[in-house]
Amino acid sequence: GGKRMTTNQGHRIVCVDDEPAICRALRRCLQRLGVEVLTYTDPQRCLEDLRTLNPDIIISDLRMPQLSGIEFLARSRQLAPGAARILLSAHAERGGLIQAINDAGIHRFIEKPWSDDELMFTVFHALQAEHDGSDIARNPRMPAAPGKRVDPRVQELIRLEQETPGISRVELDEDGYIDLSH
Repeated sequence: GGKRMTTNQGHRIVCVDDEPAICRALRRCLQRLGVEVLTYTDPQRCLEDLRTLNPDIIISDLRMPQLSGIEFLARSRQLAPGAARILLSAHAERGGLIQAINDAGIHRFIEKPWSDDELMFTVFHALQAEHDGSDIARNPRMPAAPGKRVDPRVQELIRLEQETPGISRVELDEDGYIDLSH
């Protein structure tokens, strides 16, 4: 076989939250998708590294002492224009964010506390690039990085999504769990 394409290395997700425990939780959850997860507790340091990281997705908390998530994501746009930007925020913070979200080009919201299933769905769909047709899904099949196991439920979703695009749009039942009965 010829050269391996770099996309076989799987995808790279960068997470920024000033609380190390949140960073650990994000990494633990997202690694089940078979992607590489890098975490930062300092948004400034992340911005310094972003040019070379070339991430597929950037997830940032809204409230950080060093820099707001909106400002961080707006700046990340210049440094990593191809990445989807996802904002983590508590439910109460939704109110006045719409303008800021437009300014920072944020594609998704995840509410804290999140459910792991919802987080994986959101990231999976962002990797599939249903937003603005940009180049983020350089490889829509999202192969697992070598040696990493993809959660079987996620594999099933990926299979369903390929057969019937849109079928795995999230339906949450009243307890907040994903409802696959539709």
